[in-house]
Amino acid sequence: AVGSKGKLLTDVMPKLRVLIGNQAEVGEVSLLETKLQFSTVLRKFIYAASKLAQGIALFVDDLQWADYESLNLLSDCVADKDIKYLLLVSAYRHDEGGANFQAMMGLFDKIKDCKDIFMHNIEVKNLTKHDTAKLVNNALSDG
Repeated sequence: AVGSKGKLLTDVMPKLRVLIGNQAEVGEVSLLETKLQFSTVLRKFIYAASKLAQGIALFVDDLQWADYESLNLLSDCVADKDIKYLLLVSAYRHDEGGANFQAMMGLFDKIKDCKDIFMHNIEVKNLTKHDTAKLVNNALSDG
């Protein structure tokens, strides 16, 4: 699925080598061409993985700090009609809006506008001191 450009993925996600093995070096090209190649090979990988019986789940943490290009790439993958059985789970803190917070909200709007896509937000509050103490107590108790 990744063809001769798999190293673009394994350089960013080294543990992916477990699934796709070591990859051949990719020739040097311009930064713009590298971005385009990365986008293409990632979409091909997600497409291939999402065709499997169980599909694929992607978890992206701290989405509020993602750059515009990454948000756009995620949006394109989710909106791609050829990519099926993809579950995207993201976590972000609305009170820590990075420079691209509005772009992140635009990602959500773009996803909502896509047909056949279910999106649900779950707002999780911060743990209180009492909740944290109870969690630690339960983790350390014998039974």
